[in-house]
Amino acid sequence: MDAQAISYFISAYESGNLSKAANEHFITQQALSKNIVKLENELGVALFERTSKGVKPTEAGAVFYRYASKIASLSDEARHRTREAAGIERAKINVGMFQASMFTLIPKIAAHFAEQHPDIDLEFVDYTDILAMYQDVISGKVQAAPTGGNYHAREQGIRFVTVGFEPVLCAVPSDGPLAQRGSVRIEDLRGLAAQLPETGAMRWLDSLRQYIKEHEPEIDITVTGTGGGGTLKAMHEGFVAFGPASFCFALPNKTYVAFEPPKGMDPLMSIDVAVRSPDDPLVQAFCNAARQALQDGRMKD
Repeated sequence: MDAQAISYFISAYESGNLSKAANEHFITQQALSKNIVKLENELGVALFERTSKGVKPTEAGAVFYRYASKIASLSDEARHRTREAAGIERAKINVGMFQASMFTLIPKIAAHFAEQHPDIDLEFVDYTDILAMYQDVISGKVQAAPTGGNYHAREQGIRFVTVGFEPVLCAVPSDGPLAQRGSVRIEDLRGLAAQLPETGAMRWLDSLRQYIKEHEPEIDITVTGTGGGGTLKAMHEGFVAFGPASFCFALPNKTYVAFEPPKGMDPLMSIDVAVRSPDDPLVQAFCNAARQALQDGRMKD
């Protein structure tokens, strides 16, 4: 199967337009179409429906796209690793940064990683949508992405490596009475609104959500988010939110206090690294740096 034809197919699939796809590769539309037809003949199926507005993937085309993306990613990785082994390229790991992690967690891990692996480059990719970050982990665009709270994998092909645990903090309005407390319990939040990601996003917060539904109906949990921009919006608008210490960053209208979870709930929230290939030596090096940074106290404020 021709790797170049696969690349043409991916571009056509993502753009929905053969002309745009051809321009991306600096070839004629006729040449790109010829390669895609050759690919269709080899597979024995139609990958696209041709319309006056462009191309629309068939059901078979959608299935092939998932595998084609993996093939392209592995091809790029193979090229990079081979050149790296020959000393032509420096080793590099792409790291996803999600919202709060970029302010506190990532810089501290990066400093520790640089001490241990000065010959390996870290390149950072910033995200405001955690689902988009997960997709890039699955595709191989990023090799590691720290998250807090043991997020659920919504797609096959992603793994979570736990590198440590931290106490849970609760972000409360700075102008409210809870900001003066050393810690808060769940009953202290009655009458307030709690920002929680949608069900199925984080195991720890799923447990808290279920507890509130069953035992604390006076706490409003209708404010939800997918882990994207909704999280910051809710935090700025006066709702309470929860997270591990390393994911808490300064906000002008929020004060962080210790949270005492209900009886039976874990008082600690995990710090995890989302990866596709946990056995990759570079991924292991990054996870070890994160683990050691947590252990030696570098994550403490």
